[in-house]
Formats: sequence, structure tokens, C-alpha cells
Amino acid sequence: PPASRRAVPGPTSVVLSLRERKFVSRSETALPEPHACLGAALAPGGEHLGYLVVDRAGQRRFSQGEVELVATFASQAAVGIENARLYTAQREQAWISTALLLQVADATSRAAELDSVLETVTRLTPMLVGVDRSAVLLSAGQGRWRMAAYAGTDDSLTPAQAAALFPEGLSASDWSSLQTMLTTREPVVMEPDDDVPAGLRELFVGVVILLPLLAKGEVEGALVVGQAPGETPFTAHRIRLLNGIANQTALAVESAMLSVAQQEEAWVSTALLQVAESVAGQTLEAGLETVARLTPILVGIDKLVIYQWDSPARAFRARQVIGLDKAGTAGLLERPISPHDLGLADDDEALFAQVVPWHMPLPAHLAELFGQDECFVWPLRARGDVLGALVVEVNPALGRRLTIMNGIAYQVAMAMENARLGRELAQQERLERELEVGRDIQASFLPQSYPQAPGWEISAVWRAARQVGGDFYDFIPLAPSAEGDRWGLVIADVADKGVPAALFMALSRTLLRTAAINRVSPGDTLKRVNELILSDARSEQFVTIFYAVWEPATGRLCYAVGGHNPPLLTNAAGEVQPLPGRGIALGVVEQVDYQEQEVILKPGDSLLMFTDGVTDAINAQFQEFGLARVCAALARSHAQPAQAMAQAVVADVEAHVHGIEAFDDMTLVVLKRMETER
Repeated sequence: PPASRRAVPGPTSVVLSLRERKFVSRSETALPEPHACLGAALAPGGEHLGYLVVDRAGQRRFSQGEVELVATFASQAAVGIENARLYTAQREQAWISTALLLQVADATSRAAELDSVLETVTRLTPMLVGVDRSAVLLSAGQGRWRMAAYAGTDDSLTPAQAAALFPEGLSASDWSSLQTMLTTREPVVMEPDDDVPAGLRELFVGVVILLPLLAKGEVEGALVVGQAPGETPFTAHRIRLLNGIANQTALAVESAMLSVAQQEEAWVSTALLQVAESVAGQTLEAGLETVARLTPILVGIDKLVIYQWDSPARAFRARQVIGLDKAGTAGLLERPISPHDLGLADDDEALFAQVVPWHMPLPAHLAELFGQDECFVWPLRARGDVLGALVVEVNPALGRRLTIMNGIAYQVAMAMENARLGRELAQQERLERELEVGRDIQASFLPQSYPQAPGWEISAVWRAARQVGGDFYDFIPLAPSAEGDRWGLVIADVADKGVPAALFMALSRTLLRTAAINRVSPGDTLKRVNELILSDARSEQFVTIFYAVWEPATGRLCYAVGGHNPPLLTNAAGEVQPLPGRGIALGVVEQVDYQEQEVILKPGDSLLMFTDGVTDAINAQFQEFGLARVCAALARSHAQPAQAMAQAVVADVEAHVHGIEAFDDMTLVVLKRMETER
């Protein structure tokens, strides 16, 4: 042993000053006197690997700097040696792990059936990893897990006996460790004193590890391994190896399940194709009859009833019955059932929220006919609406044919939906024909010609957002004044679109013409129309109106505004400004007085009357056309005829919206006094 020790800086080495070397025999050293010997222990992380020994001839001491240098070198050498050892050990472990996993993969790939795959995995795992027992759990649906395979080194229980310990399967809600594995999707280690379901400790008495079987991101099962107390502990390497086996098992399970699913899918596709071909091109009654007769053949059931939802009556009515006698069939066809009879609340939300399919007790009269107390029900839906229900007896055959039943229910729903769409299409076509007639009638309300006056031009544009609309304009001939002819100029906008607006538009136009013929004052005319609308109308609709009395001979325009956009006056220089004046819309408030305003149109002046469908037109970026663009179009075209001015505004609106469908009616009227008579 060293004659003296001296500690130097460094966490992993001890430096020894040696007066005599005792590590080898003196005959082998043959160093001259004097000499010195310095030793450093190689102990990274506290694990002793060896010594680094340095000899020096001719001196009896090492300087402090030399001691520190040797200590530093020893520390680095110790780390390097340890890394080399770890690398070699890891290579060996990786090789062993790869060889074992390849063996598992090869063995599972040779098994064609799922049961054979699982049996192979549970048999190989104890032999390859050294555990006592292993098992595979697979999902049984509804939160329960069944023991699909089991193997133990002592062969005390057969796989069938092990599975018999859990006749109803294992529930994740009753086994916290299983729930943790399902949530984290990581291996879970359970100690001997951890809680486990009854019966499981008969199979696994020591440390138990749950490893998830992940297929396509979902946990399809679990590999369960157990190690008796006192045996080789579960190191991180063994757990990684087990996780690799679990991954290989998951791939094999997925492959086996895919093969079964492909075979089942081929059969399901063939069956559903036959159903689809049978109902295609038939009437609803014939299609339902065909489906009702094919379902027992394809699924293996005896009794079923196809119900159709009667929305006005809030009840299901039987359309097709299979498997019952004539009296029972006749009774079902004549007797509707309520949603409550099918275990549903009598409201649409409850009908829409049901899971497909659901298992429910039968009402008494159906239970007697079906000869059983329960049934399966498939709701028939399309576009969020309940169309009916498919009621089927409880039969073991359904366990293997639920997919086909789902497809049949879908085909029945589509047949009902197609029939409904056919009716809706016929109604739509009839409505469109009626709307075309309505559009023609509404267009006939608009003036067929413009007032003719020397030195004046009038042009108008009317476009409904739908087939009929709520905008209108009118030219009402009034009693002449001392200066000559007078006309009532009208532009109006009903606060709605479509058929309701068109009907209210017809009423408003009629009332306005009736009131205007006997009155000269625009304010009195609007006041009377407001009174008539409120006395006759029973709806919440209203109308905005700009009404003016125009005297062509003088250019005088006396007007009143009933909640409408003020017209824009453009002078001969191209300057645009809105006419003053405001007022409330007609049909809103009783006893309203409308103020009158007056303006004289001079040669070169023009007046644009318009509805908000012009200014509110939006493009794809939801930007409105706006009043500024209207003014710009008028200023640019002010020297042109009235028709060109109207078309300039329309062209700018169309360029702005760039094909976006209009959401509001658009109407405009241009009245222009020419600078010289034509």
C-alpha cells in the first residue's frame, strides 16, 4: 500500500505519492535511486476501475503542478474508459434487443390468425425476457378489456382458465393503473402492494408492468407481464425490451385485425351494394319493401319494422313489417308510436342526439309481437332531420353484422331523403314558376314609359336581389298647375326582400297612388299613406319613400322624405351634393308630419334618386360601394344623358362587387334637365 496519500482537486480520482512500488515485483522495476512514484485511482462516479501510476527517476518528489496535471489526466482517462465500457455494453444490449425483437417479429409474422399471434407473443415473452408470466388484454368495447391470451413459466393455468377468471372482462374505471396506461400511453409499473382487480393477483403475484399496444395512434390492448418477488428486477433495459415486444405485438395485432377487417369489409361492401342497387330508381314504398325483405337474408334476423317520422303528428308510422303475422302487421301499420315508445323525449334535440344504434326495452304491444322485451333501434337521419327509425329484434347475429345494419339504415334514410327531396324539388319548381309569374306581375307595376317633357330626360334601373323584390319607383300623373303638367316622382324601398317585400311593395304602391292623385302636397301625401299602412297592414314591415312633385315647365321640385336616402343633385359643373330633408319611414309611427323641401333644377342639373342597394353593395372583402363612389360616378358622367349617367353608376357597382351575389334590391332613377332642348 502507498506510504502516504495526498488529495488533489478532482471529483473522480485520488492521487497517491509512493516511495516504494508494491504493484509489481521489485525485480521488474529496476529504477535507479533516487526515484519517485505517483498513483491516481480511476473511479468515475464512485466505481473503482483501476490506477494510473507514474514513476520518475532521479527525484524523490513530484511538484504540486505535476500532481495536479496527473490528477486531471487520470480524471479524463477514467471518463474515457467508462464511456468505452458503456458503449460496448450498449452495443451488446442493442444487439441482444434487436435479436430478440427480430425473433418476436418473425414468430408473429408466421401466425395468420389473431389468436395465434397473441399465443405466440405470450409464450415467447417469458422465455426471451425472463419474466414469470405474460398476458395480452384487448378492447372488448364499452370501456371493458378481455384477456385474449396468457402464458406462464409454471404452466399452472391454461389460457382458457386464466380468461375464465374475468368472465365480464376488466374495466378501466375499476383499475387505476390500466386507466393511467390508457391516458399516458406509456408503460405503467405496479408494485406488489398496489391495488389490482380481483383475480388478477392469482396470475401476477409480484411486480406487474402494463405496456400499451398502440395501433394507428390508438390503444388497442395491453401487454401484461409479471415478475415474482426476489427475481431479477425490472431494469430500464428490460422495460425497453418489453416495450419493443409490445410494439411488435401491436403491429402484428393490427395486421391480423386488418386482414379480418378487409374480409369483413368486402362482404359488407357486397351486401350494401346489393341493397343500394335494389332501392335505386324505385319509389319509396317499393324501395322500403325491398330493403325489408333483403335485411333478414343479409343479417340473419327474423323481425324488423321500418318506421317513418310524421313531423306534424310528432309520431313514427310503420311503413314495412317483416317477421310478424298478418294481424300483427296490420296492427303496427295502423298504430303510430310516439318518441317516448322508443325511449326518446318528444323533442328534436333528443332525437338528434341519440347514438346509432341504441339498445332499448320494447313497449308492451311491440314486445308481445316480437316475443322479446328488448330491441335495437337505428334512427334514420339526413341533413340533421329525423326521417324515421329501423327497429330490429335482439339477435346474436347482429354482433357480427352491425356494420351491415348501419349501412342498411343509411340506405333506408337515403331512400326517405330522396323521396323528400323529390317532393321538395317539385314544390320548388312550382314555387319558381309562381315567382316568375310574380316577377312579371311586379314588373308590370313599374312604369312602362317615362314622362315626356321638352328639355328633360329620365332614366331608371330596377334590379331585384331575388326573383321578386321590395324596391319600386313610379311616375304619377297629377292635376296640371297654371304653369303646365305636374308629375309625382317616387322611389321606395320596403324593409325586406323576396315575396314578403314584393307583397308589401304592391300595397305601398297602391296606397301611394291613391293618396297622391287627390293631393298636391308631398308631405300631406306621405302622411296619408303612413296612416293607411298602419290601419291596413298587420305585419311589422315598413317602407322608406322619397316623393316629389315635379313641374317640368319651371324646373321646380317640391319633395318630402320618409326615411329614404336623400337624392344626389349634380350641377352643370359636376358638383354633387345631397338634397336636404329627413323624415321617418312609413308604417312605423302614427301621426307623423313630413316636412316639405323645394329645389329648382337648372339647365345642366341632374337628380339621382336611389335605394340603399346601390351604396350597400359589397365585394369579396366585405367593402361597401359607399356614397363617395356614387358621387364620383355622377361627377365623371355629369355631362352625359340621363341613361348614360344611370349606367355609369351601375357599371361602377358591378365592377366593385366583381360577381358577388347582391343581397339587396337595387333601384335608381336619374332626372336631368338638358342645357339645351333637343
